[in-house]
Amino acid sequence: MLITINTDASWCPKEKCGGYAFWISSPWGKFKKWGKLRLNPLDSTAAEIMTMCNALSYVSKHKDLKGTTKIIFNTDSSWGIAYIEKGNKRVRQWDYPKNKFKSILKKMDVEVEFRDIKAHQRDITQPRLWVNAWADKMAKQGRKLK
Repeated sequence: MLITINTDASWCPKEKCGGYAFWISSPWGKFKKWGKLRLNPLDSTAAEIMTMCNALSYVSKHKDLKGTTKIIFNTDSSWGIAYIEKGNKRVRQWDYPKNKFKSILKKMDVEVEFRDIKAHQRDITQPRLWVNAWADKMAKQGRKLK
């Protein structure tokens, strides 16, 4: 079963906190979740990778999504995609979320594809851009939760 996950994160450099949002489209319907990241990310890319971890963890635990064989991630974090796929020894603050992502992925045994989408588009008539705008808005709200 193929599912698509749209993710976005919000990070505040002053407060060093982040929020997340994801929207999952599957043959069994849509699943949405957003909130404050429990761990404080060191930067925006760490927050984006942590958001992808949250979505992946959600899929791994949801009974309706157990048959997933392929996941397409739509994200506006090209740095997050590059780091998960290739890594970078100079950027250590992203190691924990990347390793967590890979650990969850290994347990699930699914194929993953990443698609980089443009963020903050005015024309949100395309469904993918509309969902990204929703995720952006909800991640900001999640970041502000106490």
